[in-house]
Formats: sequence, structure tokens, C-alpha cells
Amino acid sequence: MHQMGSVTQRNTAMVERANHTAAALEEEAERMRMFTARFALADRTALEAAPAESPDAREDDDVRALEALPA
Repeated sequence: MHQMGSVTQRNTAMVERANHTAAALEEEAERMRMFTARFALADRTALEAAPAESPDAREDDDVRALEALPA
């Protein structure tokens, strides 16, 4: 009987942690939705048809944009 109570307590603790984690993830997802809502896409179909750009190519573009800024 004692072992059953111990297992129940552990299961309860795991469920509480899972609920807390799920709530935290939901809050983070909402913050991300709010952050990305600032951006508007002019032509979503063109974006979807374009091939994905590699992270290195995006970094190169960022470097070039920074280099183009006046000193």
C-alpha cells in the first residue's frame, strides 16, 4: 500500500510539472505570435514558391547590409 501511495505522489508531481511546462510553452508561443505579428508579407505566394535560403546566405546579407551603413 505504501508503494502505491509513493507511485501516486510521483505521478502527481510529474503531471504538475508537465502542466507547468505546457503553460510556459503556451505563453512563449503567444509572445512569439505577438512578435511576429509585426511583420507583414506583401506577397505570400511568392515567398512560399521561393526556395529556402541557407542561414549562411542570410548572414552574408546581414554583413553586407552592415558594411553598407555610413560610418
